[in-house]
Amino acid sequence: MRRPANATLLSAALGALIVALGVQLPLVDDSFFWWVPKAMLLAEGQGPWVLAGALPEALRPDSPLPPHWVDGLPDYAHPPLWYAWLAAWMRLFGQTHTVVHIAVLPVAACIGAGLCQLTQRLGGPRAAWAAPVLLLLPPITAQLLRADTDLPLLLFSTWALVALLDR
Repeated sequence: MRRPANATLLSAALGALIVALGVQLPLVDDSFFWWVPKAMLLAEGQGPWVLAGALPEALRPDSPLPPHWVDGLPDYAHPPLWYAWLAAWMRLFGQTHTVVHIAVLPVAACIGAGLCQLTQRLGGPRAAWAAPVLLLLPPITAQLLRADTDLPLLLFSTWALVALLDR
């Protein structure tokens, strides 16, 4: 039987591969309206609040903003970690859709490794090999391809469960 470390490496590589294969996918409309512009302005050294007039032209949808967003985009009080992560990548590599997806690569790899560790702790060394299958489940694959603010939640909750099981 192969060691669980191999399963962890496979799961991490598969998580990153899923994102790499979808690197040219467009970002969803939800992304255009608040978290990508927020990260872009943070990358440019501006404040965390994004006003509608400050959105870069490339990110403006064809239709006008909803009436309740005219005075500024909503802030759903997500912790700033995701914005800071994206801002760092955008400062280094530019403000493109591809960079947003590439910024997810290490997060996806850590999610894959975390799922492997979690399955190993719950079911033993053989169960660790189920982690790559879990990454291919449509809800998880869709989250990895979406590059959304839920990715840090998936990452930290997975590793928090691993830490709880280790206690």
